[in-house]
Amino acid sequence: MILFSSSLSQYEGIELPTWRYVPPVLLAILLSSASPVAAGVAEMFHSEINEFRESLGLSPLKWSPSLARLAEQHAARMDETNELYHERCQGYNFENVARVPNTGEPTLTARLLAITVLSSPPHRWNVLEGNCEGVGVSISGDYAVLSQKISRASDDAVDVRVEVPPFHGVVSTAHRDDVEKAVLDAINREREQSGLPPLVLDKELSKRVLEELREAARTLSVTCSSGTLVILTRLQNPVEIAEDVLGVLRAVPAGRNFWVPKGRLGVAALEVTEVTMPDGNRLKLGVVWVGINVVEEMAGKNRPRRVPFPSYVAIAIPLCYLITRRQTFFTGRPQR
Repeated sequence: MILFSSSLSQYEGIELPTWRYVPPVLLAILLSSASPVAAGVAEMFHSEINEFRESLGLSPLKWSPSLARLAEQHAARMDETNELYHERCQGYNFENVARVPNTGEPTLTARLLAITVLSSPPHRWNVLEGNCEGVGVSISGDYAVLSQKISRASDDAVDVRVEVPPFHGVVSTAHRDDVEKAVLDAINREREQSGLPPLVLDKELSKRVLEELREAARTLSVTCSSGTLVILTRLQNPVEIAEDVLGVLRAVPAGRNFWVPKGRLGVAALEVTEVTMPDGNRLKLGVVWVGINVVEEMAGKNRPRRVPFPSYVAIAIPLCYLITRRQTFFTGRPQR
């Protein structure tokens, strides 16, 4: 079972862990004990989070060494006590904690942690609000435990980029056309309130988005390589999923693309039902990948309209004739 918790809010319908607070004074005497494998998972998780932020038009979170030390110590204590809890410490604004099965493959473990955080609206909101973060992961048994501490400040932050190897595993998906309709209706209701005409559903564009989404889900990627915007959310009512997607579009720079004067929309939704682990065990996931793309139509009063090529020809031929025969035209005498 995947467990997670946000320091600012609870997610209804998910079993949340117990809460406990550790006095900040204890942090000064505790040393980091992250293994190389756990540290690698933390760095890959950090890169996955930044890929998601950049796909939404946000700048990447910088890596804070001081927050990373706090997060490593926090993750180690949660792993040792076998419970998830939040700390009250100065130096950061938001905190996410999560626990996923230890898959034995660092890439898969990092992706599962990223999916767990980004598919939960309150945890995702914490990720979108910060400027830097420190990540700690502890792996000592059947589970990988995450502590993510996010700050709006970035005094000691540095840029850290880690290449995340692709995951090629067995991922079972289910097409969710009910979610697609709910997302289209939600976006068009919002456009109507803004005085904009509804976006027209483009079936061909939606097919392309669906293929891109299948590839993203197959590799458990949180983004698409093209311009398709991917938003992960928990399995819930289609209307609630649509409202969650709409909330992200309102909050991020990439969402402005969906408020063009006129356009066509491609939308697709896939539910990842389960993932087969390298050892053959199956993990029930229940996360929905929603992909959306918009193509702006140029026609309209506020957009320049291109004159068709035949119109250019109709204008150019008489004009060239007048220029070459100008003397005959104006004086009646042929040009020598």
